[in-house]
Amino acid sequence: MNSSINLNGVLAVLVVYERSLEEVKPWNQLCALLKSSKAGGLSLCHVLIYDNSEQPRAKPSSLENCNYIHNPKNEGTASAYAYGMHLAQHLGLGWLLLLDHDTTLPEDFFSLASEALNQAGIRPAALLPWVVHADRAVSPAHMTWSGGFKPLLRHSGLKSAKCLTGISSASFVDVRSFQEIGPIPKQLWLDYVDHWIFSRFNLMDKSIVVFDAVVNHELSIYEPATVNRVRLFNIMDAENFFIASLPWSPRFFYPLRIFFRIVRQMLSNPAGAWNIVAWIFKPRKNCS
Repeated sequence: MNSSINLNGVLAVLVVYERSLEEVKPWNQLCALLKSSKAGGLSLCHVLIYDNSEQPRAKPSSLENCNYIHNPKNEGTASAYAYGMHLAQHLGLGWLLLLDHDTTLPEDFFSLASEALNQAGIRPAALLPWVVHADRAVSPAHMTWSGGFKPLLRHSGLKSAKCLTGISSASFVDVRSFQEIGPIPKQLWLDYVDHWIFSRFNLMDKSIVVFDAVVNHELSIYEPATVNRVRLFNIMDAENFFIASLPWSPRFFYPLRIFFRIVRQMLSNPAGAWNIVAWIFKPRKNCS
C-alpha cells in the first residue's frame, strides 16, 4: 500500500458489460479529466476499467494511468468495487468514483463535487449527485419505514444527511470509509450493492453529502417490460437478502409490498407479474 495518500485523488471504477469503449458513455469524459489537473479540488488520477463481458471488449489502446481487468465470469459491480478499493489503496488515492457504462457526466461534475466537499466540514463517506432517468429523479433517496425508496425532491435545500441511499453510479465513495464497512456480502453481486453500501454508512453514523450535479443514467429496472425472468429473479433475490438485513418494520411489510407490486404489474405488465409469482414459489437453497 502506498504510504503517502492523496486525499483528493480519485480512482474511477468503470464497470462495463458487453460494450466496446466507443459505446461506453463516460469514457471520453474520463480521458479528458485525466489530462486536466485541478489543484485544491477532487482530481481524477487513475481509471480502472472492469470488463464483465464474456469476451474482452473494452481494453484501451493505451494503459497510461489506466488498469484493465477482464472478468468473463461477470461478477457484477461488487467484484469491481472491491478490486477498485484495493487498487486505490495501492495507489494512495482517497476517493473512488463509481461508474456504469451507461452513465453520462455533466461538464461541471467534478467542480460541483469539489465545492460540496469543501463546504461539508467533516469528510463524508460519500458524495451523491442527482441522478435522472428519462427526466425522472431517481437518486438520492430516503428509505421509507416499509423498506421502499422515495427519491428526494430537487431544490429541497438538503445538502447532507445520515440516512440517505442512492444509485452507486456517479457517486464518490471515501476509500477509508469503504474499507471500514467490510466486504460486500457474496449474496449481493449486482443489484442492491449500492443500497447495502449506503446502509452500512448510515449504521456507522457516517454522513452522505448531496451535490448539485445532474447525471443522466439509464435504468432498465424502471422499464419492467424489458426485464426478463432471469434478471427479475436476480433483482428479487438481492432485494430479499437486503430487506432481511434491515430492522423489523421493512421485514414485516415486505410480503405486502410484493403483493401490491404484483397487482400493479398485472395492470401494465402481466408477464412481469407472473414472473414475480414464479419467484415466490421457486425452490430455495437450504442454508443450514
